[in-house]
Amino acid sequence: MCRVILTNRQDFDQYDKEHGVYNLMVYLEKQCGGQGNGYALIKNGRIIETRKGTTLDNKKIYSRIKDKKWDWLVWHTRIRSSGTVADKNCHPFVKGATCLAMNGTEQNIEYIADAFDT
Repeated sequence: MCRVILTNRQDFDQYDKEHGVYNLMVYLEKQCGGQGNGYALIKNGRIIETRKGTTLDNKKIYSRIKDKKWDWLVWHTRIRSSGTVADKNCHPFVKGATCLAMNGTEQNIEYIADAFDT
């Protein structure tokens, strides 16, 4: 099963100050992830940045997001439960103003990835 972080900027900053968001990302990836990471940043109800892939590491993600101005973060780390280990199957899936990430096993993950044209 995968791991997901969904947080607003204020809580991100508070947790980062007290515990370190990067440390949380690394911990969650080690627990049940590591076969692909991804994130989406949302500002004023719009997705302003999204990246994902099997080689995208948390150090790179954290360095990109820590100083940006955003309202919400969706972060995801994947361990293969269905579908192949491939960039297109990493979350979040983004299409237009829709952002989807899940924590669970979906037998049709490749169908979802194709539907989002990722």
